[in-house]
Amino acid sequence: PCHQSALPGFEVSGGGFHIVALPSDQQEQTSLFFGYLFQILKKASDTPCCVRVARVMELNAGQVEAALEDLLAAQHPCVAVYAKRSEVIVRICDNAEDRQQAAQNCNAALKTVEERLGSCIYGIDVNSIEHAVAARCAQKNIRLAFAESGSSGLAAKRFSNADSEGKLVFSTYSCRPEQMDLEKLGINEKIGKTFGPVSANVAAALALGASAAALAITGVPPLNGFFSKYPIFTTGFA
Repeated sequence: PCHQSALPGFEVSGGGFHIVALPSDQQEQTSLFFGYLFQILKKASDTPCCVRVARVMELNAGQVEAALEDLLAAQHPCVAVYAKRSEVIVRICDNAEDRQQAAQNCNAALKTVEERLGSCIYGIDVNSIEHAVAARCAQKNIRLAFAESGSSGLAAKRFSNADSEGKLVFSTYSCRPEQMDLEKLGINEKIGKTFGPVSANVAAALALGASAAALAITGVPPLNGFFSKYPIFTTGFA
């Protein structure tokens, strides 16, 4: 079911064709693909296919392609680079008849990708950055508290979608910049009046207030004209 997409997904089949349209919401796309569509494609394939995915930040697609030029030219395994809005995806796949051999080919190529791109890779075989963070937090037994201003609670929402077991998100606080109540987080509201509601100082204060319980991530992206006179995309981590 599609609860968030403006354009829901649908499925049509007939003589010699089978069409599955993914919904417009990215989270629902991922859920539908891996939970349903991937299984259909897997059964339809004559030979097994091994796939590995590396997600990259801080490099653009051109830089990634230049670093992996020889891998991109090779036929087996097939290595492809996809430019997304805020990241680059490197996809490695091999459909050798021997599934073990296909896995070895993909793993060897992935090792080379990791060596060349280094710390710019934030996750391997994960659906998004929030899933990668969720996995790291689970390993270290860390929970997150969110304090957001001007983002309509979108950061907490994205991480909650990645928190299927309800063990990651500890607490959330969201407000509009002009209605910010820092005292709820134990922060003197003079900070907001002095530096403006959308500022690095307020983002740091929000993170500090949330961090009393756990790790805090705060974000204040511009959603409307109210932000035009303040620094945009301010984010605080604590």
